[in-house]
Parts: sequence; C-alpha cells; structure tokens
Amino acid sequence: MRSAVNTGLGPLTLDAQGFRGTTAVRVGEGSRRVLIQGCDLLSDLRASRHTALDTAPGVLNLTIRGCTFTGFRTGVLLNNDPSGVDVRDSTFKQWAERAIWIRSNDDGAASNVDIIGNTIWPPDPSGTVRQPIQVNGTDDKPIVNIRINSNHVRGTAVSHKDPVGRGSADLISLHRCQRFQVVGNVCVASGDVGITVARQSMNGVVARNQCLRNASAGISIGSAESQYTSDVLVKDNECLDNGRADVSNSTPERARVGINIYHGSNVTVVNNRCGNTGNGKTQLYGVTIIASSGVAMEGNTLTENARSTVYRAAR
Repeated sequence: MRSAVNTGLGPLTLDAQGFRGTTAVRVGEGSRRVLIQGCDLLSDLRASRHTALDTAPGVLNLTIRGCTFTGFRTGVLLNNDPSGVDVRDSTFKQWAERAIWIRSNDDGAASNVDIIGNTIWPPDPSGTVRQPIQVNGTDDKPIVNIRINSNHVRGTAVSHKDPVGRGSADLISLHRCQRFQVVGNVCVASGDVGITVARQSMNGVVARNQCLRNASAGISIGSAESQYTSDVLVKDNECLDNGRADVSNSTPERARVGINIYHGSNVTVVNNRCGNTGNGKTQLYGVTIIASSGVAMEGNTLTENARSTVYRAAR
C-alpha cells in the first residue's frame, strides 16, 4: 500500500504461504486514514520468516479491525513513527515471535496507539522471543500515549525457559513507555510474568486486569534491569495462583507473587486482590517491594498467599 490516503482493505483472505519476502502487507510511507478490516492473513511458519503487517515511516490514522493473523513470525509490527493506530477485535494464532510488536527505531517512535479487544492464542514453540504483546521504546524515543485494554492473552502454562515445551515469556510487556494504560486484560498461563511495565516507563495505570496462573508474578512494575519505573497506579487487579516451581522454571521465590515492584518509584497499589484459590499454593507472596521508594498501599486483599502478604528487600 504505497502512500495510501482514505483507503480501505478487506474483507479478503491473503494466503502468504510460500511468500519469501519479509512482510506480507506494508502500510506505505506517508499513508493516512487507512482501514484494514475483516481480513484473514495466512502463512506457514515452517516455510517462512516474515511479518504479516508492518508500517513504513509517516503513517497516520491506521485502523486494523476484525482481522485474523495465522502462521506468521510476527503478526502486526508498528515500526518507525506511526501515530493514531487502532488494532482492535482481531485474533492472532500460530505466531512465533510476537503477535503485536510496537518498537522505536532511528525513524522515531509510535504514539497514540490503541490495542483493544484482541484475542491472542499461545505461541508456536519455534520462536525465540514468544511474547504476545511487546512494546519497546528507547530512552530517547519512548512510546507515548498507548492503551492496551480488554485483550485476552493466553500462554502455554510452560516456562519460557523450558528446553522442550518453550512456553511464552511475559504476556504483555511495556518498556520505556510514557502515559500508558493497561486496563481490563485477561492474562493466563504465561511462562513468565503476566503483565510487565519496566525499564524507564512512567506515568501510567495498570487496572482491572486478571492475571492468573502465570509462572512468575501476575504483574511486575519494574525489574532488576530497570533503572526506574515511576508514577504508576496499580488498581483493582486480580492476581491469583501465580508462581510455579517446576524443573524448568528459574523464577526466584520472591518473584512468585501477585504484584512485584522492583526499582519502582512512586507506585500506588490500591484495591487489588492477590492470593491462591486452590490447594497448590503456588503464589508465595501478595506483593513484593524490592529496591523501591514511594510505594503506597491501601485496601488490598492479600490473603491465602503461601508465605506472607508482603515481602520487602533493599536489593
């Protein structure tokens, strides 16, 4: 799609099996007001290594709605500097690296992005990354104004470090983002964390999510690799039955938790429910606070955790 303006694509089926290029559909440079709706994009992971759809520089007001992406290494790649993008009510199956990937590069960073109401099935084990929704800004080009809301994301219930099963990593991951919302998502059976917001992300809300049966934390604000993650409201989430201790899972015990705060600053944790519902008692702590400052907690229900409600450590 070269410099498309006021253009629609779909409904249609695009079979990219046997295609040897890098991208099946590229929204061309300078495109404006493009609607891609009701499209089925198909490929074969065993025969190709390409992305279903990506963006050239200068894309403005792109909507992807009601589409299905099957058999690609990456489903949707928001590359360069797209602004005003809405990926909504779409389904991603048999992907290998990422279902949705938003990243900064030398040409800029995405802004004003909505990822809403999508269904993402577990990854194919052939990938090396295996993250369903991954957002990667940079320190000088952060991703600004992003909403990741009401998505249903499922892993394989196998550790991402398992040498055989090769499960998913974090189901929703934001690095170096500003003014973000992660609201109303269901994140189940990750091989690592359910939702991670880390690495210099700031000014956001993580609310009303259900993070269930993930291998590590249900929600992690910050990480060991983060310099800081600041000014985040964590509210009204359910983080239940997270944390596993299997032979392939190297998660430290303090990370088997409902909500993990690591190198966090000015993090408010309000009205969350963190605990175990079954007999397994895999979730050891309700909240962990490590090397963090300005953490406020109020009205949380932290019952039925195997060890204690809160774990604190200086580092």
